[in-house]
Amino acid sequence: MLLLAAVHSAPASAQTSNGGIASATVSAVSIEDGASASIAGAIGYRFNPVVALGVELMLVPRLTPDVHQIPIPLGTFEFDGISFPSPAITTGDDGGHATIFTTNLRLTIPTRSRRLSPYLIGGAGVGTVTDNLRYTFIYPAFILTGPAAQPVIFPPLPLPRTESIARTTTDFAATFGGGVSFLTSDHWSFDVDARYIGIFGTRDAQIGRYGGGITYRF
Repeated sequence: MLLLAAVHSAPASAQTSNGGIASATVSAVSIEDGASASIAGAIGYRFNPVVALGVELMLVPRLTPDVHQIPIPLGTFEFDGISFPSPAITTGDDGGHATIFTTNLRLTIPTRSRRLSPYLIGGAGVGTVTDNLRYTFIYPAFILTGPAAQPVIFPPLPLPRTESIARTTTDFAATFGGGVSFLTSDHWSFDVDARYIGIFGTRDAQIGRYGGGITYRF
């Protein structure tokens, strides 16, 4: 997710206790069995030196899809007394991506430092995950018993074929974390933080995010 960094430093005469903020973040994320990168952007408003409220949009451009195996054999079917075995079905993936939108509350922890501003941040919203799945149908050969009980093997028909399916789900999302803002001027800060992001529902996802970004205070 993103840093809603309301920076608390620099000389008090040059500071404003409220106003708009905008942030951008690039992060590494650990998601399920893999790792990826993420980008995020946020805008918000500081009500006072401690409390800020904002909205954030985060994109994970690549993740490992949740691939469901075929649970039940398809069986066989008969035609004119000939038994045809069912095809074998293999599953694979072509990647996926996630988009997470949240409303976040940020609380700055007061310190004596004029340059360092630790904070906590948490919020909730929705997460959309797209899994790109690939199913391959492999048709086996079938065998007939000819005269004198000699087997006759017929090649598979039709040939193997592959179907690609994009499955998209939208579920509840929540995030919690914290970080530190390093004030570089009256308006700019460099921020580092760590977040937990969870998507709960049809397509669960547990994400850890570790990154840095910049914030501008209007």
